[in-house]
Amino acid sequence: GIVLAGELVRRVANLAAAAFAVVALIGLFSFQAEVSWSYGLPWAFACWMAAGLLLVRPRPRFGSAGLMMLVGSLARPETFILVGVATLIVAWMAVRGPRPPIGAWWLMTVLLGVVGMCAHDLLLTGDPLWWTRVASHAVALNGGRARSLAGVGFMSVQLLWSVLPLTIAACLGGLHLLRSRSWVAAAGLIAIGPLVMVFTWILAIGRINVLTHYLHPVYLAIVLGASVAVGLFVEAGIRGFAGRL
Repeated sequence: GIVLAGELVRRVANLAAAAFAVVALIGLFSFQAEVSWSYGLPWAFACWMAAGLLLVRPRPRFGSAGLMMLVGSLARPETFILVGVATLIVAWMAVRGPRPPIGAWWLMTVLLGVVGMCAHDLLLTGDPLWWTRVASHAVALNGGRARSLAGVGFMSVQLLWSVLPLTIAACLGGLHLLRSRSWVAAAGLIAIGPLVMVFTWILAIGRINVLTHYLHPVYLAIVLGASVAVGLFVEAGIRGFAGRL
């Protein structure tokens, strides 16, 4: 996942940005924790980055990207946020133009992930929708205690404040991606960053206990966005130094 992320950042920014992304991801404690727990985020992250590489090609491979997202959806449900953003973009292009490539709809193959989860739970528990209720059962076993919306909101602010310099850099990197019309990268950062945060707020409203690792994808978005900004600053510095020489 880290190698794929470095290559994706290199393609949408530059080599300095890729180097920063790789080093920062290797040292990211939340990512190390997910790997040590054998949780799904590292697998999902690798699939997200692979899909991104398939989509930033001169001739995007939508079918292969959809397959990667399908696998990612079985590891982390946040994958459906990425697909939702992609669907909105494709639908907008279909209505307002320019018309999206016909192959873009192959991204919807990720919805087969829902079928896979239902089949898995049907065989395991006899209830195909167990995956939609398992978090509620966990809260019940915990005595009905779940973080409030205010508590989850404070947790989100605490996360951003703990990496404030990187958060500011990530905002600058995201703005650059939007300005340069790197739609795939920009949409991806928005999906696994701000929208994952909003998703945890919705879970809190539904009285589902939000654990701290639910916000770990936000750290990944911050690092990737910040790496783009760092690459821009390094490139500007090199140009300035070269001009003086």
